[in-house]
Amino acid sequence: MTYSPKDIIFTYGGVPISGFADGTMIVVEPMAPDFTSYTGADGEGSRVANANKGVKITLTLAQTSISNDYLTACALVDSKTKVGQKAIGMKDLFGTSVVIAPLGYITQRPSMTMGKEIETREWVIESTSAVMTIGGNPLP
Repeated sequence: MTYSPKDIIFTYGGVPISGFADGTMIVVEPMAPDFTSYTGADGEGSRVANANKGVKITLTLAQTSISNDYLTACALVDSKTKVGQKAIGMKDLFGTSVVIAPLGYITQRPSMTMGKEIETREWVIESTSAVMTIGGNPLP
């Protein structure tokens, strides 16, 4: 089985994002559980299906990444016009993990830290509707 971080493709508005920092590059988190348990006073239980299919995505880029410029421009346009949502896509080319969202938005620009070493920039993007497939890497 093969995993290659170089073969994880992430796009925002159809533009490939590059220049990820060493370590964790992308974190995709569901915004809500698929189900919530309910237990009545007599102990009888049920579950409630949650319609929230949103995701929170955190991208960790090196400060030297040119994608910081693109994401900053996207965030500024959306902040000013309120119409800057963009499609999100992520695919593991050596595996079966996929994330697709028709519309996503940058919730806040990252903090900017400068130091002796190359620092990171954490971009948080959210979508209210996404399809997330958590797969493996079955290719040899």
